[in-house]
Amino acid sequence: MKKTAIPFLVLAILMGQGAVANADDEWPREISTDEKLVVLYQPQLDTLEGDKLSGRAAVSVTPKGATEPIFGAAWIEARINTDLNTRTVTLSEITIPRVRFVDATDEQQKELADLLTTEMPAWDLSMSLDRLTAMVEIADNRNLISGGFDDTPPKIIFTDVPSVLITIDGEPQLRDLEETGVKTVVNTPFLIAQDPKREDRYYLYAGADTWYQAPSVMGLWQVVKKVPKEIAKLQPEDEEIDPEDEADTPSSPPEIVVATEATELIVSDGQPQYAPLGEGDLLVLTNSESDALIEVASQRTFVLLSGRWFAAKSMEGPWEF
Repeated sequence: MKKTAIPFLVLAILMGQGAVANADDEWPREISTDEKLVVLYQPQLDTLEGDKLSGRAAVSVTPKGATEPIFGAAWIEARINTDLNTRTVTLSEITIPRVRFVDATDEQQKELADLLTTEMPAWDLSMSLDRLTAMVEIADNRNLISGGFDDTPPKIIFTDVPSVLITIDGEPQLRDLEETGVKTVVNTPFLIAQDPKREDRYYLYAGADTWYQAPSVMGLWQVVKKVPKEIAKLQPEDEEIDPEDEADTPSSPPEIVVATEATELIVSDGQPQYAPLGEGDLLVLTNSESDALIEVASQRTFVLLSGRWFAAKSMEGPWEF
């Protein structure tokens, strides 16, 4: 989102006194055709640069004979014209560059965009300058809050067995650990060390006196009872053990999942189990600590990760913000 800029003329008008009610503030708006009922909800401003405005609006389509609407979004572009006498801003040259509906074809979405582009100019859309200013402030605040977030979907992995995610910042980088003769992976917060005598053997410390071994940093990791003396010395002092003693092997050690890119791990306790939520429009994953839902109408899976929602047609993806 680009930085919002209010035209100088608009700023000058805002210096005046008083305000008028919106010239036309009837939302939502309906368009009825022989085939469907289209409802456009109040638009949300994204940017205002000079006299060019862009925004988005929720839109629903109810086919003739259907009882439930299908929801989507429409992107709107327009120019603003200011009336100095009435202190109102009117939208002109309105276009709908695109709409977004799940499972709709490109032809269907273009048809809806063309319909909105044809109908909206006849609505004589206008608002007060105060209203426009408030919308600009909201858009700027929203941009400020979201500016530091990357909404690119991470790699999302579902598993139904106990698992632990080991993150590495890019490809594994081995460095000599001074005075030990051991190489460790330096671009991860986890202790991963290479056997000083074998280049094809790595050890991962998982805490609680538990070590894993694998032929590669990427896996396959398995719990081991013994580790080389040089590597055992790397274990934190408060957990130091005799390298010749057999470590207590957990009854069900978790599987190790290694990721070199942004990744999120969603673990269910056995096969995923779902239960209806509310009126049954949503199904919630009940045997997991993660937040995951299925929307019955669209059959899409939604997951909440770090305060952001991502959706896909199945657990395998592809995911979108």
